[in-house]
Amino acid sequence: VLFAEILTGAVFYRMTGQSGQSPAEVVSRVGHVETVGAVLYTQYLFPFEIASIVLLVGIVGTVVIAKKK
Repeated sequence: VLFAEILTGAVFYRMTGQSGQSPAEVVSRVGHVETVGAVLYTQYLFPFEIASIVLLVGIVGTVVIAKKK
């Protein structure tokens, strides 16, 4: 499932990836919230996915440690 999600993310990144514009140029033109969302889900998709997996592992580990007697 993880491999399928990463592969799907790679396909969408290649389809929607923007190049040639710096985030500062886009922020001045569009606005902060919309720009953060667009950049997060296009240019920084893989680091975002990795961070979400690391956080999920941390949450599961915390629950496992808390449940042990």
